[in-house]
This record gives sequence, structure tokens and C-alpha cells, in this order.
Amino acid sequence: MTGSDADSQHEIGSEGDILVEVADALGKIREVAQRSRDRALLYFIDMAIFQACESLCSVSRSSLVNELKGTPQSAARA
Repeated sequence: MTGSDADSQHEIGSEGDILVEVADALGKIREVAQRSRDRALLYFIDMAIFQACESLCSVSRSSLVNELKGTPQSAARA
């Protein structure tokens, strides 16, 4: 693995880690919001959780596809 490949993998890992942390934090916020029974707030939190999960899946799929093709992530973005 070259230096740029390692950097790409670290970047993907970091992006994935951030998305997981965001989804976890939103889950905790949702628990608090659920007690308030504010349906609009719950809806927006649920949509944010969904978006974070979709983004995480997209990053994971993109990483897997590029790994199977043998294409470094940085080259795929260019």
C-alpha cells in the first residue's frame, strides 16, 4: 500500500468514525427529545439520523467498491 493509499484509507476511516459519532449523538438527543413529545423535533432528528446512516453506508460502499477494483479512493474522487 502506497502512502496515498494509506492516507485515503485513514481519511475514509476518519469520515466513517465521524459519521458513527454523529449518529450516536443524534440517538442520544432523540431520547431526550422523545420525552418532550415534540413530533416536529423528533421528525427532524430522525431525518438527520437517517442521513448520517445513509452517508455512512455510501462511504462504506464506495470504499468497498474501490478496494475490489483496486482503485485508490483519491483517484476515484478525481
